[in-house]
Amino acid sequence: MRVANKREMGIALKDLRRRKKLTQAALAEHLGVSRRWVNQVEQAKTNADVYTVLRALKFLGAELAVLPREEQVETGVLESVLRGKRP
Repeated sequence: MRVANKREMGIALKDLRRRKKLTQAALAEHLGVSRRWVNQVEQAKTNADVYTVLRALKFLGAELAVLPREEQVETGVLESVLRGKRP
């Protein structure tokens, strides 16, 4: 599943949580956050701490991958950027 913004991340997190048959409270307890935090992330009402979101994804059996948008990347440009060189 591709996500492009915090709304889509919230939808993805909610979907993963539901597939694991977990409540917001159960996920919150595992992460050491409040149920309200989980709810706000799922509703895209907060700028959540990336570290905690990554922990949530890992617990739910998912991972974050950073992919270039194909229409914006020319051959070799991404590799140059990752090496710290300007294209």
